[in-house]
Amino acid sequence: MKASFAEVLVREATALDAVADSADLDQWRRALVDLATNAETAYARVLRPTGDPQERADFLASWGDLIAAALARVLTNEHREHLGIDVRQMAVSVLAALYGGTILSRVARGSQPLRTSVELALAPLVPPANTPSAHVEQTGPSVP
Repeated sequence: MKASFAEVLVREATALDAVADSADLDQWRRALVDLATNAETAYARVLRPTGDPQERADFLASWGDLIAAALARVLTNEHREHLGIDVRQMAVSVLAALYGGTILSRVARGSQPLRTSVELALAPLVPPANTPSAHVEQTGPSVP
């Protein structure tokens, strides 16, 4: 399991380091869900609750740090610090959505529960597609 943890962290360090704004964050989210739903990837292996609990805790702490750093960049670069988002808590929410969504997707035999859960965990920074708030966030409020 250590090799899978290391593989995911290396890939995530590169992917999350490239996240500078909401569009990048959304692109990362989409790639993450695609990787997590492919049974042949290290992501699918690390999202199974097996192995040494301490190794898993260390892995999740490291991944959470990477996610939190990316979220902090998005907030700073888009001048949205005023939203009052705790990036550590949001990173934990993303990881929880990833794990829970993966379990539900396995039961449903489809990726929609995973897509939805991760999308909602990131909704304060990347509004879900096809919602009025997504349109407002991207284009600004409409003026009569």
